[in-house]
Amino acid sequence: MEIYNDEAIGLMRRCHKIMAVGLNEKFGFGKSRIMSLFDYTSDMAQGRAKDEIFWEHIDDIIIKQIKIPFERENYQDLEE
Repeated sequence: MEIYNDEAIGLMRRCHKIMAVGLNEKFGFGKSRIMSLFDYTSDMAQGRAKDEIFWEHIDDIIIKQIKIPFERENYQDLEE
């Protein structure tokens, strides 16, 4: 389990790095704006503990409101 957790942390770090470069090069975000975004999303993720259907709410925003055609998550598997 510890190896899996380390791999997940590494993957998340690499995704954040790619996102930071994209935000900087494509939209001109600097360190402050990028760090603010990372802090905001980290705070949002903390809400997962308080919301039994957190991922369903996230999918509703992404798919219905923003209209990005992501596949919905298997909510049962995410909460186990």
